[in-house]
Amino acid sequence: MDMRRISRSFKVVAAVLFSGICMSQLQAQSFLSDYFETAAAAIPNRLTLSVFEEIRYNDNIHDSATNKIGSFINEAGISLDWYKNYENGKYGLVGDISYEYYDKDSHDENEFKWNLSPFILGGVDVFGEDRLMFTLSSRSANEKFDSSNTKHAKRIDNTAGVTYDMLRFAHWGVAFSAKYDNRRYTDSEFKNHSYQKYTFGVAPYYNLTEKIKLGINSSYKEREYTNNKSHDDSKTYTIAPFIDYRQSKQFSVHLGGGLSRTEYKGRSKNTKGDGEWEPVANLTFRYYPVSNFFLSYISSLEWEDSGSGRGGRVAYFNSLRATWQITRRISFSPGVSVDVQDERNSLYDTTEYTAFANLDYKISERFSTYLGYEYEHTKYKYLPSRDYEVNEIWLGVKLTY
Repeated sequence: MDMRRISRSFKVVAAVLFSGICMSQLQAQSFLSDYFETAAAAIPNRLTLSVFEEIRYNDNIHDSATNKIGSFINEAGISLDWYKNYENGKYGLVGDISYEYYDKDSHDENEFKWNLSPFILGGVDVFGEDRLMFTLSSRSANEKFDSSNTKHAKRIDNTAGVTYDMLRFAHWGVAFSAKYDNRRYTDSEFKNHSYQKYTFGVAPYYNLTEKIKLGINSSYKEREYTNNKSHDDSKTYTIAPFIDYRQSKQFSVHLGGGLSRTEYKGRSKNTKGDGEWEPVANLTFRYYPVSNFFLSYISSLEWEDSGSGRGGRVAYFNSLRATWQITRRISFSPGVSVDVQDERNSLYDTTEYTAFANLDYKISERFSTYLGYEYEHTKYKYLPSRDYEVNEIWLGVKLTY
């Protein structure tokens, strides 16, 4: 579960880097928000390597409404938090590598896992004092495939992105972006759902003040599946005005909203939503009211391919998270999220509610322990017999070098 994994390594000092680079693994958000946040981040040089061991209990490992199976889960691994400033920019790497062992259904669930996101951002002198940022990420996952099929599917997500920000003039700029996504399912049952995605974006903006940017984010995206047995290829056009406000290092808001149009090929053509302009929006809010407290809120409204059949659906996601450094040794990280899937061509409309909390106690300078809990409740709008709940509790120890 993503929120639980993030809570383990989340620290206030690294919040900007971690959320700016890795949050797309929670939900898609504007590349501009990621870029502006990373460019504005002021984090001291750091290099920390941690070894962790975690014991969890999950009472419904298959996300099932009936015949629930509970399992103890043992996870051991290493995590890295690296950030380096240099004369014209910065670079870094955050992530973890681990092995997960289930005492039940081990032949399906046991696996090596990783979640790695390196980046580099620097100045380039092409048309002036421009900026260039490269990002990479690689993640393995063993999670439910979709609301229509809650079987766990093993997959690997790899992405590569580049953003070029042309800063030739004082009051305006243009951010160009290109991104490649590759999702590959390794189980034969789900291989038909593997795809590649190419996204290109152009975002001219105007610096209204030193703190406020106004602009228009336009993008073109192509999605190509391994074959057309389950899904069809598509093209998506998006145009969305935005405002980016950075009052200080302690407060920032990025808000974008507009329209998106997806055109399908094959049997998805002429399904509900095909070729229609749909609303899209994204909001990223981050706030440091005091040095020991961090609050973030992310909201997104987007059109995405359905997992239950041909065509697409509207996805609406909201996440609120906080980290409170109660004392020098104790920190508390709670969070809640709501994920709504509004299917246009099937009956698998769902609303997923999630709440979690993690308490971290620093025993010494290098050694810490943590305890946490997460609750997930998924409700089906038209198929209430499929509703299910998941409870997970964990206890871990971490040694940091």
